Amino acid sequence: MIGPVCLAFLGLQLASPATAQDQADFAAANEMILAGDNRGAIALFEDLLARGITNEDVLFNLGHAFAHAGRLVDATVAYERALRLVPFDAAIAENLERVRQRLHPGDAPERIEQPVEVVEQLVARVPPRVARVGVVLGFSSFFLAWFLRRRSTARWLRRVLLAWLLLGLFSAAPLAAAVAGQEWVRLERRVVVLEDRQLEDGPDLRFRDLGRVRAGSRARLLDEEGAWAKIQTEEGLTGWVESKQLVRLEAPAGAR
Repeated sequence: MIGPVCLAFLGLQLASPATAQDQADFAAANEMILAGDNRGAIALFEDLLARGITNEDVLFNLGHAFAHAGRLVDATVAYERALRLVPFDAAIAENLERVRQRLHPGDAPERIEQPVEVVEQLVARVPPRVARVGVVLGFSSFFLAWFLRRRSTARWLRRVLLAWLLLGLFSAAPLAAAVAGQEWVRLERRVVVLEDRQLEDGPDLRFRDLGRVRAGSRARLLDEEGAWAKIQTEEGLTGWVESKQLVRLEAPAGAR
């Protein structure tokens, strides 16, 4: 059973604001899902995405419509795209797991957590814009205190400025680390595999088979050569697969 559809058009992060028509179309697509018209809802959600409304609520509900229409790999892609925007949304993660269980009943391979995923867990809940502003303010405070302290002769004032200097440094340093981690996560190239395929030892079918990669699974994109792509699966297996069998997951669009 796939979780409930999101009925609120919330938190749009767009270069241009959503129009009243966008809002109305989102609500209409939700009503189509509730009425069982998944095909109509999919078309309307995809039209919203084509207009630039790349929002987690739109992607979440599109995944919901795909899942109920039986298009499980497409649902996986939609949920994965939503998770790139809100990495720890429980509803999205739960629906994604349910879809994967439907795709591969009884098949639950052991995932190997990558370093970038560990970093993502640490920094995902820090608002990027807040972190960047905090870094600027913290280091500005540090250098201002350092500048004033070098020109001060009063002992009490030098002590105050030292405390100010340390406060700026210790407030800015962890935020700077968070900004660096968020940029690493943003630049991480991720894909979803569209069909069950054999991974090859090189960019051609003539190479040795290394193992099977499952439809709907997430992978890291490591390299590309012609019509082939080198990926690393969630289970840690590395090999080559035809690029046409992959869908790229867009990186989050900067500060929110």
